[in-house]
Amino acid sequence: FNNSNTYSGIVKAAHEPQLSFMVSGKVISRNIDIGQKVKKGQILASLDPADYKLKVDSAIANLASAKSNYVTQQQNLERYKHLLKDNFVSQAAFDAQKTNYDSAKAKYEQSINELQNSRNQLSYTNLTAPNDGFISTIDMNVGRVVSPNDVVVTMAFSGPKELEVQLPETQVNSYKVGQNVKIKLWANNKIYQGKIKTINQSNDPQTRTYTAKIQFLNGDDSIKYGMSGSAEINSLTPNTYLSIPTSSIYVIEGKSYVWKLIGNKVKKLPINVEQLDSVMSLVSSDLKCGDVIVTAGVNLLYDNQTVMVYTN
Repeated sequence: FNNSNTYSGIVKAAHEPQLSFMVSGKVISRNIDIGQKVKKGQILASLDPADYKLKVDSAIANLASAKSNYVTQQQNLERYKHLLKDNFVSQAAFDAQKTNYDSAKAKYEQSINELQNSRNQLSYTNLTAPNDGFISTIDMNVGRVVSPNDVVVTMAFSGPKELEVQLPETQVNSYKVGQNVKIKLWANNKIYQGKIKTINQSNDPQTRTYTAKIQFLNGDDSIKYGMSGSAEINSLTPNTYLSIPTSSIYVIEGKSYVWKLIGNKVKKLPINVEQLDSVMSLVSSDLKCGDVIVTAGVNLLYDNQTVMVYTN
């Protein structure tokens, strides 16, 4: 038997951000389709900007009024300085004018910020691509009303690709980040070298599996997003879980065994079956890589029985 396990997975981008508008509104245009290639800064979709343009116009008017008042109060303050110096106004009158000036200045600065904020809100009615890449999913159509942070587009950034697989909880501790992996893609039947980039520390509550992302080390242009493939990973805990042919398991009185070949005799070795299927089963035992076990006729053997071994 070998000490490797194979897991099916899907090719994904190393970075797949979910995009949303930063303001609410009705979608008036959608410029993308699933699978489309986009460039950084490209407009993907737009909301109706009418209300936000009105806010900008209102902010411009408020700024003009605030600026006019600020300039007037500034001029008045300069005049009061001279009048105070010549004792034509009291200190209290000057202080009152200084208060008017400070208030006008604060309102003017606030109006500048409000105009910039209104312009930002208007710009947010366009959803733009944060990087070069491809469109993975779209959850909007023209006419839909969206709220801030509603996910409407998922992108796959251009760059490194990864194979995402799910590790069962009985095996997740048998692997580590940085471990070498053999990847096979079903579309082109090619073999690639990879390494484990990340292993989630929390599992999916529904499947009870842990997501592992495997980076391609020698990827090429034939690798496309969404392709299916398999990852063959060697277990780092060979004495804990091993994959053996199901036909080699001998069950008696509710307990499971295998027949291990020692010289030309067989010895019954107890095992714990962790996962059973019709071809290969996952077991824990004292078996080691390199041990030879009987895979057929296991119900006809007994301890220390001498057998003949045939090799091709």
